[in-house]
Amino acid sequence: MRDNLILVFLFLVLLVFGTWQLSKSPATWFDEGINLGIAKSLINDGIFSLEIGPGEFVQERQFLITSNYPVILPVALSMRLFGQNLLAARAPMVLFLFAFALAAYFLVKRLYGKEAAIMSVALIVSFTPFYGNGKNVLGEVPGLFYFLCALLLLPREFNFKKLFFAGLFVGLSAATKPFFLIVPIAILVGEIIHQKNIKRIGALALSGILPVVFWLYTILPSFSFAGLFFALNYYSNSYAATDFGGLIFANFLRFFTESTPIHFLVLLLVSAAFIFWRKKKGESIKEVEIVFIAFILFTLAFYLKTPGWYRYFFPAHMILF
Repeated sequence: MRDNLILVFLFLVLLVFGTWQLSKSPATWFDEGINLGIAKSLINDGIFSLEIGPGEFVQERQFLITSNYPVILPVALSMRLFGQNLLAARAPMVLFLFAFALAAYFLVKRLYGKEAAIMSVALIVSFTPFYGNGKNVLGEVPGLFYFLCALLLLPREFNFKKLFFAGLFVGLSAATKPFFLIVPIAILVGEIIHQKNIKRIGALALSGILPVVFWLYTILPSFSFAGLFFALNYYSNSYAATDFGGLIFANFLRFFTESTPIHFLVLLLVSAAFIFWRKKKGESIKEVEIVFIAFILFTLAFYLKTPGWYRYFFPAHMILF
């Protein structure tokens, strides 16, 4: 009873912070504006692109559309039903906040028990960047939600139906925005190390490819391998950075000089100590833990070559909770 009351209180906290001045806080900005413009074009003209003039739309969608249909379609539906305003656009993002916290609760409960799950939810709902990144119409929290759903559905044994649905959520996460293309790679690492079963990988790939193919269609309606190559090349270095050494060094220093990266580093070290402690006790590392380790390391590698904004390691920060 006590645990249930605590859990209800935590979700009430999430409700208050998640809806507080929803249309004003956080302030809207460039990336969110693009996503809202795409949703508006979809509603008004039935075109999945950004209108840049009367009847004129961006043609090279792959260089514009980063947060994709797993985020934009719910937002477009909400704007269609409740009006083309910021409050209606952000309403689905509040639902994604709740959905992520619930998915985290059930996943941690399955892995470590109810008490640990409640503590995880407490850490999540008290972390202000969760709202700063999650209330904007952006892809970070939705992508994480689909990721956790995939892990919740991932069975220990070979079960084609469960694997098929897990693969769908893997694909939805990957299609949310290019950053989350590391999700299928992280899950592949977990499958190879923990399961070593090619049939499982095949079942996951069979369904996982479907949302990704639809994602490719939305950004490359006239598909070509050349267009796909240029898109992937752009996503791998969207800031056209040339001085990778300087970027990597500057971002590495942030983990020792700035509060949010230091907080991330402390969580990372505590988590690593926990894994080593369990390994020393003779306990095996769970597949989900292997997937999380791979995801965090890939996220760090991605972050080090960016301009250093904290939201680039925010997904790994949430996974550490």
